[in-house]
Amino acid sequence: MARLLTYSLYWIVLLASASMSWAQDEPPKTRILFMLDASQSMNAGWGGRSKIDIAKSVITEAVDSLQKVDNVYMALRVYGHQYHYTINNCKDTKLEVGFRPNSDILIKSRLREIKPNGITPISYSLEKVSRDFPLDPNSRNVVIIITDGEESCQGDPCKVSERLQVNNVILKPFVVGLGYQSELKTNLDCIGTYFEANTSAEFRDIMRNIVNRILDQTTAEVQLLDIDGHPTETDVNLTFYNPVSQTAQYNFYHTLNARGLPDTLEVDPINNYHLIVHTIPPIVKRNVDLEVNKHNVIKIPSPQGYLNIKMTNSNARYNANIQCLVKQTERNRTINVQPINAKEKYLIGTYELEILTLPRIKLTDIEINQSETTTIEIPEPGLLTLNSKVEVLGGIFRMRQNQLEKIYQLNDRILKESLLLQPGSYWVVYRDKVNRAAAATVIKRITIQSGQSTTINL
Repeated sequence: MARLLTYSLYWIVLLASASMSWAQDEPPKTRILFMLDASQSMNAGWGGRSKIDIAKSVITEAVDSLQKVDNVYMALRVYGHQYHYTINNCKDTKLEVGFRPNSDILIKSRLREIKPNGITPISYSLEKVSRDFPLDPNSRNVVIIITDGEESCQGDPCKVSERLQVNNVILKPFVVGLGYQSELKTNLDCIGTYFEANTSAEFRDIMRNIVNRILDQTTAEVQLLDIDGHPTETDVNLTFYNPVSQTAQYNFYHTLNARGLPDTLEVDPINNYHLIVHTIPPIVKRNVDLEVNKHNVIKIPSPQGYLNIKMTNSNARYNANIQCLVKQTERNRTINVQPINAKEKYLIGTYELEILTLPRIKLTDIEINQSETTTIEIPEPGLLTLNSKVEVLGGIFRMRQNQLEKIYQLNDRILKESLLLQPGSYWVVYRDKVNRAAAATVIKRITIQSGQSTTINL
C-alpha cells in the first residue's frame, strides 16, 4: 500500500470523524473529502506556478496514491468557483464528486475543469460537509481543505469546527500553512493543530506526518510511575477523552505484561486527548499528542498505597453498611466512600476520614505511603434497644468538652427502636409526646460496651 504522499500546496485543513468503535471486527472505512478553494486569489503565483495549479497537482497525486489503499474512499467539494468575486456570493460551494465507485477518475477529471473565480466561504462550506458523508458511525470522515486565505464572508470557521467536533462529526483538524502569514495563523489556528511551512521541503515533511496520521495505526503505552519513577503501578482504568466533544474515545484497564512492562495500546493519532487515570483521586493529563510512526510513551506519576479500615471483633450484625468518607486534606473534599473491613488504593498523601458510625468518628492527618498499607481500627459498636409504652420526643446525647452534643433524634412514631452505638457514655433525654409540661423531661444515663446489647425502658 502506498503510504507516502508528496504534497506542495498553500493551506490544508484535516478534519476527522470522532465516531470510533473501541472494538471492531474489521478496520473502519476512511472517507476523505477534498475541499478545494477555487476563489479568485488562487490564481496568484507561488514558486513559479499558480496556487490553483499546485493544489490540483497535489490533489491528483494524493488521489492516485490513496485509491490503492484498502478501505479508503474519496470525494471532492469545491467553493468559490461558480460566481465571479464581484458578486460576493457567500454560498458558492458544491459537492462536485460524491463518494462513489471510481471516484478517483471523476475527481481528476473534474479538477481539470475548475477555474478560480469567486470568494472564500470557508464556514458555509464546512457547514455543508456533514451532509457529504454517508451515515456510518464506524467511518473515519476526513476533510482536507485547500485554501490560500482566511474566511471572506464574516463566517467563523473555528466555531463551525468546534460545533462539528462536539457533535462527533469531525475530530480536531490539522491546519498547515505554506509561508509565514501571521494574520492567517491567528485566524485559523483555532480550527485545529496548526503547522507552518516556509519551504516546500518543510511542507512535504509536515504533510507526510499528517498523511501518516490518517493511514497509520499508532501505538502507545502509559507508564504509571511510583515514587521512585519506576512504572510499577497498574490495575487501574484509563480513559482517553476527546477534549472538544468531551466524549470518551477509548477505555483501557491498565496492565503489565509478562515482562513487567505496561501493555501496548492502539490509539488513533488524528486527534489529541485528555487522559484520565482513575486512581483515587483521579489524575488528569491534558493535551496528550501522539506521534505517528513511533511507539509513544506517556509517563504519569501516580505513586499509591493502601488504606485498610477495619472493626475489632468484626461482627456482620454490627458492621453492616458502615462506610467511611475519605477526604483530601488540602482540598477538603470527599474523594471516596469506602466500606468498613475493606482495603482500597489511594495516591500517596495526607487524608481525613469521617467514619459513619453513631456517633461519627473523625480522623485527621492519615498518611498513605508508597506500596504500604495504613490500617485504621475502630471499636465494635454495641446495640442499644429503647422500649416505650407511649410515643416520646427526645434524643441521644454525649458529653464533649463539658457540653452536650446531640447525636441522634428519636423516632417519635414507634415504641421500639434499636441503634448501633460506639462504646461510651450517653444521655437519653426525652418526654411523653402528649405531655406539654417541660418538667416532664426525663434523663437517663447509659453506658454502651463493644459487642454487647443494652435495653432501656423509657
